Amino acid sequence: MVESHQTSLETTRRPQAEYQTHTASRSPAPHREPTMPTLMLSVLLATASAQEPARGPATLLSPSTKPPPGDVVLEPFSNIQVAGDVDLNLFGNVPQRTAEVRCPTSEGPGVVFEVRGETLMVRPQHEGRRTTGQCLAVVRASGIKQLEVAGASVTRGGALSELTIARLAGAGRLDLRGLSAPQFQLQAAGAGLVQLSGAVDALTLEVSGAAEIQAKNLVAQHGILKVTGSGTMEVTVRQSVAATSAGAGAITVHGTPPKVEKNALGAGQIVIQ
Repeated sequence: MVESHQTSLETTRRPQAEYQTHTASRSPAPHREPTMPTLMLSVLLATASAQEPARGPATLLSPSTKPPPGDVVLEPFSNIQVAGDVDLNLFGNVPQRTAEVRCPTSEGPGVVFEVRGETLMVRPQHEGRRTTGQCLAVVRASGIKQLEVAGASVTRGGALSELTIARLAGAGRLDLRGLSAPQFQLQAAGAGLVQLSGAVDALTLEVSGAAEIQAKNLVAQHGILKVTGSGTMEVTVRQSVAATSAGAGAITVHGTPPKVEKNALGAGQIVIQ
């Protein structure tokens, strides 16, 4: 059985009266001295709020409580999977694995994290009750080896020195920087946009559909490139490249590699510069 650790980022639901606002048309309520049961309830609520761990944006808490301190500490993981309408900012080479949510809803934070085996699952919740248009998850961790994004998410990552595999499905966007592992492989399906930078020895890029790969700032010594459909790809390869374009796709290779293998099918184009 795969071990699962789910980090709940729900805020404690406050009494409805704490969220009500009073308009100018209403008459002010007469002043009443608090009774003993009311005082005891207030003390209990304040104590529970003070002991509650980090739960998300301070805007979701009642005005009498302080903003939650720090990020949520996560269980160990080496892979990340993002699904749904959630954007992700990923900071690599950070010793402690932590997460932060910037996705307020009327029911609490709109992102849930769950570690299954070696994979951190990032997915939305309370999507129909968001109070702003932004839904962002921030993850800080080291040792990230695989990243998988599905949907229309925007994922940005930096200092990803150990990332070796990335997959994008749908119309999302990937912006991955600081790639420096010996080899890196990307698979993009759909109409997404991928931007890559860094330096690797062996590079494999596979595109199907209308995806666009901007990898001129990722310098590879050896490259295997394949476009199926109407996708486009722009990369930099120094020593050897094998490029295949099937359909109406286009591949542009910078770096003037001395060893080139080209295979253009249909209306596909391969340009070596």
